[in-house]
Amino acid sequence: MVVRILADNGATLSSGDVGQFSCFAAEQNNLHMLKQIIRYGGDVTRPRNDTYDKATALHVAVLEGNIEMVKLLLDQGANIDQQDQFSCTPRDLADQQGHEDIKILFLSVKVPEDHSFTEPPLLVSIPEEKQARDSPHVRFLGRFKSEPTMTRPGPQDSDKGSSGVSRPR
Repeated sequence: MVVRILADNGATLSSGDVGQFSCFAAEQNNLHMLKQIIRYGGDVTRPRNDTYDKATALHVAVLEGNIEMVKLLLDQGANIDQQDQFSCTPRDLADQQGHEDIKILFLSVKVPEDHSFTEPPLLVSIPEEKQARDSPHVRFLGRFKSEPTMTRPGPQDSDKGSSGVSRPR
């Protein structure tokens, strides 16, 4: 409905926040909304935010495990190897999330031989003082803080028993 009103009043859906709208549709598992964006000329393969986020609707659809939406996005030319801000691709996310049906679908997608990325991967680092302040013993393995974590024992924990008292080795 909103897309129709915008288009009827002269809005151009091929630029601006189309990536944001597409990601929102994918987050809501709203295939109808995504089809409406396409119908009115929106490029649903655009990233959510070019300067920081770089996630696409395909990234989100994979995270949601919505294979129908993934199929639609692939039909629209979405790139399974496009990196987001964490250098993760939709292919990586399908592996990480264990979405076997999406992984099988991705195997059928042909990637051009001359496919190359126009910019180097973005490396994300957390400043030392932020690491120490948040928790020096927890490292996040995945993309989201809700994913599994691995606790690393600190130097003070290596020769202490469960009571916290030093014990001989």
